[in-house]
Parts: sequence; structure tokens; C-alpha cells
Amino acid sequence: RGRAREALAVLGKLGKHGRGAGQVQAGFGVSNSAATDWAAMVRLALKQACTPAALTEVWDLLSETEREQQDVIAAYVSSAIRLGMNEVAEASLQAALKRTPSELLWQEYAELADHLSDSEALTALKFVEKSLEKTAPSESPAALLAAAKLSRKQGLSAKAAQYLARSLALAPSSPGFREQG
Repeated sequence: RGRAREALAVLGKLGKHGRGAGQVQAGFGVSNSAATDWAAMVRLALKQACTPAALTEVWDLLSETEREQQDVIAAYVSSAIRLGMNEVAEASLQAALKRTPSELLWQEYAELADHLSDSEALTALKFVEKSLEKTAPSESPAALLAAAKLSRKQGLSAKAAQYLARSLALAPSSPGFREQG
């Protein structure tokens, strides 16, 4: 609740020699259990940030390696959306998806689609369509769902229906069926 440094300092004691997956990979002797606990605590801290400043503070305290973990990025973006930081969420997602596309991050992008203005949605749709062109023929159901939501926001109902049908054909999902409704 606004005391991120203090909370992360306490959490740092989870491992014998520090925190995070970066140190596990570097061979510093942190147990997998401690690294898993640390990652869970980081995600929880990000999800429970109650102000944009608190979220930014927690994010800034993380190492670069920690900030590149997809589940950490997803927790950050989810909180940024909840706190109305849509531009930050979109920029973070786009950078992460350019590095390593994943269903988890595309799911967050689909969630973000509901919170963008019309002009932001048009730019986002262009990003998603460009990404889909690169991944064809193996498509991401969540990316297709994001494209469907963004197309609907632009009033492109036929295009939205096509994207949604492809998404649901690949992987039926609750968010997809909600969008269909």
C-alpha cells in the first residue's frame, strides 16, 4: 500500500543470496522454490498496486530480467489497465510481443482492446494485423480475438466476425464467446 521498497526488501529474503529467476539462472544458489515464491510475490505486488505511482515504483524496482518474464509483464499490464494507464500498457505489450509473442501476452492485448479510444484502437489494430501477417499460417487465437475486438471498435463488423470465427475455431474460449455475444 504505497511502501513498495519496504515490501520488496522483505521479500528479497526469500532466497539465500537474493531474489529472482535471473540469479537462479546465473547459479547463485537460490532454490527453485524461493525463485517461484519470489515471482509469485512480484506478481502479487504488481496486481495489488493501488495507484499508478505505486505500480511504477514496484516496476522500477525489478531487474531487467524480471521485467522480461511474461507472467510479470502480464501482471504489470493488467494492473496498468485497471489503473487507466492504457498507453503504458500498450507500449509494454507491444515491446514484449515484438521480442517474444505468447498467448498470455496476446490475451492481455485482447483485454486492453476494450479500454482503448477509437484512435488508439486503429493503431493497435494495425499492430495486431502486422503481427498476424508475420505468424501466418500458425495463428494465435488470442491475437485473433484482439483483432476482432479492435475491428469491432472501428465499426468493421465483417472483419471482426472473420477474426472472431478464426479465433474460436482454433481455441474456443470464454472471452471469445463473450465477444461473439
